[in-house]
Amino acid sequence: MKITFFIEQHILEPVRSFILPALCIQCATPLPANRKIICDSCYKQLPQVSEEQLRELTDEIDPAYFDDLIVTFQFSPLFQKLIHLLKYRRYLTVARYFAQSLLPLVGSSYDLVTAVPLNTIRLRERGYNQSALIAEHLAKDCKLPFSATVLKRTRNTPSQTKLNREQRQNNVKDAFECVDNLEGTSILLIDDVITTGSTLNACAKVLKESGAGHVTIAAMATPVGILQSRLEGRPLQL
Repeated sequence: MKITFFIEQHILEPVRSFILPALCIQCATPLPANRKIICDSCYKQLPQVSEEQLRELTDEIDPAYFDDLIVTFQFSPLFQKLIHLLKYRRYLTVARYFAQSLLPLVGSSYDLVTAVPLNTIRLRERGYNQSALIAEHLAKDCKLPFSATVLKRTRNTPSQTKLNREQRQNNVKDAFECVDNLEGTSILLIDDVITTGSTLNACAKVLKESGAGHVTIAAMATPVGILQSRLEGRPLQL
């Protein structure tokens, strides 16, 4: 994985930048030398999550095993385009932009930054965990330790895209384990998208059971309208 990441970041991305026109994916204006993929103006148009939306999401996660929840953006068409580029087109710079957006919200009072482990089959196919890339950039910016291995998947769970809230909870039950003694530590746990919170909450539970004193979960985005979908028990489409 480290070799793949090195090749992507230091060989393939520079080649793409050299060959492809440096235009913003949203407005098609030329990008400055210090900018890739999307211009600063378009990036700032990503809709933020409101305090009310955050409260609704937090209230729906019961029981909650985390102490704080942070979400940056709404799952808008522009965010969907960016996360798709990061996950499936290997535009790794997006992870750095996302980490920079989280930075003002999370602070630096943590003992460790980690990420939700990716399904091992997807990890082999993709070569990297997009949430771990975001977490690693964030840890570096905050000057905090980062670990991609403190949490492990005990089994590969099916995709949650078409599952409702109850199905998602059952899907991730006992799907994670913690391999370290985290007695008294403060942990920042990162994922790319939070829908019902089932995955992040399951990971937070394992971290608490391993001794963590405080767990903050943070995600880059949450889909608009997810509260109504959860209340109606409808599948949650991303």
